[in-house]
Amino acid sequence: MFKNLYLKLSFVGLCLFALGACSDDDDEAGLVGAPECSLNSDTGEYKVKIRHEVTLQVTAENAINPVYAWKRAGKIVSEQETYQFKGDQLGEFFVNFRLDADNGSVEKQAKITVVDRLPPEITVSSSAVGYCDVALKVAAETKYTDESTTFEWSYGGRVVSHDSIYQFKEKEIDVYTLALKVTNADGVDVKNINISVIPEEEPVLFFDNGRYVEPSTIHDVRTMTCPIGRSLVLAPVRFSISDDAVYEWSVDGSVQSETSIHFKFTPSAEGQIYEIKVKAIDGGKTAEATVKVSVLPKKVPISGHRPQRVIGYPIIALSSRLLRGSSLISLRTRLPKMHE
Repeated sequence: MFKNLYLKLSFVGLCLFALGACSDDDDEAGLVGAPECSLNSDTGEYKVKIRHEVTLQVTAENAINPVYAWKRAGKIVSEQETYQFKGDQLGEFFVNFRLDADNGSVEKQAKITVVDRLPPEITVSSSAVGYCDVALKVAAETKYTDESTTFEWSYGGRVVSHDSIYQFKEKEIDVYTLALKVTNADGVDVKNINISVIPEEEPVLFFDNGRYVEPSTIHDVRTMTCPIGRSLVLAPVRFSISDDAVYEWSVDGSVQSETSIHFKFTPSAEGQIYEIKVKAIDGGKTAEATVKVSVLPKKVPISGHRPQRVIGYPIIALSSRLLRGSSLISLRTRLPKMHE
């Protein structure tokens, strides 16, 4: 009897182990998710001139051990990430793509239209915004260009450039019309671009307190706290400052090596109050902000209790947005960060 009971318990244990292993596999597959892919045409449609080629390309994401297959008329024509479609005859054609991976499959279909003439197609937006007396680069974004393609920019009733990029600049607030004409061997396309010129916004840099901030208190010097032996990551809120900006940090007048918007500060003296300044340099624009850090004594855990985590406010603010017509600044991200 005991032998039979032992065998039954062993069998149940093996079953539970197998189920657990399968569950782990399923959990891992669930964490990975299904594969995704996209074509190099947002619409999945392509045009190509007769006796020319067009490249169909797929970009795969989250695919484990992917296998590719392009099919035309039911036959595999490529097993790579790209397929060169040759426009041998006029008409519409369809190519199917399939990706098979360990974590799933996905399919896409491309439509290719073969034409005898393929004039350019301007895709640049018909509206843009620029700042007073600041040059705005306007690129002649166009599809179906080749070695015969030419560009012509017109402004104020005259031709002003034949380059693919035009530098537009006006001093006065107004809406201006810039005309673009693109020509190739098969035809021409034209488009008017309305450019709204507005006053340049002043760059703003400040440290917030984790709440709504009134514009009148933006540049108030706030004090943060940090216990000795810990580090504090500082990042000011920025407005009208580009990602290309370079930052200069200083602690009590001593310049630091950090040049990004984030600064990891580790105080060395308990009871001291440090003055930390940051300056953003964005082309010809600059903005500055100041914050103070008060160093607290190190927390000593009580015997028999877990040590508490100390949270300093505010630690980091990633971005902000000035609300026009409002007296408040709304913070997009406002989560306190724990000391390391």
